[in-house]
Amino acid sequence: MQFAFLFLSIVLIVVSFRSFLKQRPSSIIFLLLGGLCMRISLALFDTLLNSWDECFHGVVAKNFTKHWLTPTLYDSPLISMGNGWVEGNIWLHKQPLFLWQMALSIKMLGTSVFAARLPSVLMSTIQIYFIYSIGVQVMNKKVGYYAALIYAIAYYPLALVSGAACNDHNDVAFVFYVCASCWAWFNYSKAKEWKWVFAIGVFAGMAVLVKWLAGILVFGGWGMAILTDKEIRVNIKNYVQIGVAFLCCLTVFLPWQFYIFQVFPQAAQQEFALISQHFNMVVELHDGPWYYYLKTMKDIYPFGLHLGPILVLVSLMFLLKALSNRAYSAFILSSIVFVYVFFSVAATKMASFVFIVSPFIFIAIGSVMHWLFERSKSVRYSQFKYVVLVFAMVGFFNIPQHYKDHYGNGKKQVFAEYKKKLDGLNSRFKEQDVVLFNVSYLDATQLMFFTDMKVYTIIPKPEQLDKIYSLQKTPVIINAGNLPDYILNDTRIVVLNDFRFPSL
Repeated sequence: MQFAFLFLSIVLIVVSFRSFLKQRPSSIIFLLLGGLCMRISLALFDTLLNSWDECFHGVVAKNFTKHWLTPTLYDSPLISMGNGWVEGNIWLHKQPLFLWQMALSIKMLGTSVFAARLPSVLMSTIQIYFIYSIGVQVMNKKVGYYAALIYAIAYYPLALVSGAACNDHNDVAFVFYVCASCWAWFNYSKAKEWKWVFAIGVFAGMAVLVKWLAGILVFGGWGMAILTDKEIRVNIKNYVQIGVAFLCCLTVFLPWQFYIFQVFPQAAQQEFALISQHFNMVVELHDGPWYYYLKTMKDIYPFGLHLGPILVLVSLMFLLKALSNRAYSAFILSSIVFVYVFFSVAATKMASFVFIVSPFIFIAIGSVMHWLFERSKSVRYSQFKYVVLVFAMVGFFNIPQHYKDHYGNGKKQVFAEYKKKLDGLNSRFKEQDVVLFNVSYLDATQLMFFTDMKVYTIIPKPEQLDKIYSLQKTPVIINAGNLPDYILNDTRIVVLNDFRFPSL
């Protein structure tokens, strides 16, 4: 099925490109359909939730379907659990909007991997249009189309949609809402209508409600656009409008913060303390040198070798030189510089942190493609464009990395064996009221997502076993060679001596 969608996506993108060369309005429609099919294809490749962090996001989203205002990982725990984000009950490690979206999809379609990924498929597809629209406004239709085309086939957005890249659906939603707020600003800058002011604030607030305060990036770019233009700078209406948009933003994301501090004060304090450490301390081993984000450009924008930083810089120079609107230049340049400088200085580093400005970089790459095509004097002009299209699709799609993500280290075979073990365990105990112990963190998330079993990572203590017995439940414990005698000698316990999940 996934290869059928992949083939269809390639056909639709080629049709889109032919329509574009003939200057038909349908080109962007075919591109959106091609991008959608490509994202569906990648979302279907893996039959299990991927590790770090999709498996945790999937479980919390599933639990949201039962109680929309109470985020939980280990839902309704029978015994006391820790407070960490990998084993706690109340789960506030991420803001809730993207999880609500996943939960709604699961509620409508049932508990499946594809249902968990569907919101990312849709948001990433819509973002193709946002990038096209911004590119058209800041440059022209050709630049907008080239930028949207590259984004539609680029490896990194697809890896996030499929859960193969860390932070997966959280980052898809975050980049989507940040891009939406910037798209609304570019529309506002042209029309100065109040509806766009409100849209900017709402989208920015939703971005914060996905990941946190980097979601207000649009206000930094907007502020620089005001300050660098004399005519805009002296008009008080501009300050009123940015203030109203910011109030809309606060209205969207602040209620959840007040709610969790009121209802889950301890968990909320711990998570906010962890967030505050990201700038000064390396959190969860996510460190790197000051040039970390230059180094990772080859992964996000796969030009091959280590040409990423050079070609991104050249592309940005092309774009900024071509822009005649000072406000646009200030908005784009300040956004990119702020994001890269801030996160380069911060102690904790992850590749996706700077991905929120990727729409501008894709537009910059689109401007280079436009320059290249417009200056081509080849007799076989249209054929030359097809050669570039094939080169872009192969290069940006990054077949070797996709293969590694979905087939590397025998992943397909491991997933198939794992699913067989999972289904066998669920089938054996489906009609019994059991509690499963001594499961790893990652195995526990798969079990909690695909089954309704109560699962714990610990080896239960005698008093915990007594509580399980008092609830008329049967403890089932996986024997990994570390079980104490009081468990091995208790005939009421089902000990699984020969059971192992494959390592994910």
